[in-house]
Amino acid sequence: MRGLGTAVGRTTGIARIVNLVDIGRVQKGDILITNSTDPGWAPVFSSISGLVLETGGLLAHGACLSREYGLPSVLLRHATNLLEDGAQITIDGATGEVQILSSPMAAAVPA
Repeated sequence: MRGLGTAVGRTTGIARIVNLVDIGRVQKGDILITNSTDPGWAPVFSSISGLVLETGGLLAHGACLSREYGLPSVLLRHATNLLEDGAQITIDGATGEVQILSSPMAAAVPA
């Protein structure tokens, strides 16, 4: 999938789809997937490895914080519907590319 890269860098991690009330579910190294951010999200930026936002652009709060923290960031419309919580993904903040590497449902199915 391709969106708009808003903070350069590339990272791989677990997609964590949350809203602000679920912020406690975010673990160190997760890639945060959410609609938008505001100052209430600031504490989580020290533990995530990347960010995918559904709204905003280069000057969105989350994109600006991502650049300050040196985190890759991508704007991908409908990301919370396109991506699965717990999936392993790679994001590229330069190209806006989001790749799904594995699904948590595939890991749960015995071979």
